[in-house]
Amino acid sequence: MQAILDTWKENLLDPPSTPEKFVWYYQKNPLGKGQCWLLLEKDSGEFIGTAGLGLRAVEIGGRRLMVGLASDFAVKRRHRTIGPAVMLQKTLAAELGKSLPAIYVIPNKAATPIMQLCGFKKVGQLIRYVKVLNVGTYVYERFPHKSFVSMISKPIDYLMNLTSQDAWYSCPVNRVFKPMSAFDNRFDELWERARGGFRIIGERNSQFLRWRYEDCPTAKFGVFGLLDRSEQQLHAYIVSYHRGKSLNLADLFFDSPEALKAILLLFLKEMRHQGQRSVNIAMMAPTSILRVLTDIGFLPRGEARSFLVHSKMDQTMNQIMESPDNWYLLSGDNDYS
Repeated sequence: MQAILDTWKENLLDPPSTPEKFVWYYQKNPLGKGQCWLLLEKDSGEFIGTAGLGLRAVEIGGRRLMVGLASDFAVKRRHRTIGPAVMLQKTLAAELGKSLPAIYVIPNKAATPIMQLCGFKKVGQLIRYVKVLNVGTYVYERFPHKSFVSMISKPIDYLMNLTSQDAWYSCPVNRVFKPMSAFDNRFDELWERARGGFRIIGERNSQFLRWRYEDCPTAKFGVFGLLDRSEQQLHAYIVSYHRGKSLNLADLFFDSPEALKAILLLFLKEMRHQGQRSVNIAMMAPTSILRVLTDIGFLPRGEARSFLVHSKMDQTMNQIMESPDNWYLLSGDNDYS
């Protein structure tokens, strides 16, 4: 493990490379242990790169399949030529057909062409959407004239509070919106009830959610739920985390369009009251879901992350996977948040 961590520390800085991160991701996944390869330079005896493969259960067209998630692709700076990078990715891709029908990856910009060279195909991209809640704190660091920003931000925030849907939205009388303290059987019931509404989606039962968010050593997550009045049935939930000064949504799951809109508006209202400056969500999803985001004020911002798949499945399954509108992906479907 130490050789892997030493290689990560030079190349994978966010989140920090720790033994806890390795053990959690590669050894404690309830779906099974992952793999991480080291590339050795024979002449020097130095380890110069890594490529990892985690496991995810994904429902594709109603079929539950175990697929790979390519992770921790790193090559030491002085060895960053195409040869070592391709060797690592071809080793990873060789797992296709052994026990995995497909591998997906959400690479950074530099790694994308290497992955494509090794057989991965671009399906779409995760676009980052932002909802600004507090103009002053959001733009204060982006403009040099602090006094001017302070002068104009208060009236802008006042106007936003008047016009934003979340500022005026009230929880439906037959629903309860509240923080959730644990991923219990209500999350399992929601998953079983709602999963059929998505063409391709990663499994979201309570066992996976506990591992992904409660046990994850790289971030601290908060969870809000939308429940019926008895609080026995869960209709939607949001998982969020802070990265720097940004509040990000890692996961968002729901059983109806009404529940999706309600939990987003209630969450935005709560975050506005808490003084958060903005809420970010990186997502690749059907157009109908993205339309809900834009209708309540989320706007696309920044550079999108490519989503690539390498598959050995039959033509029918590949056709389903090649349409970005069939996928429902958020940052929680990636390796680390």
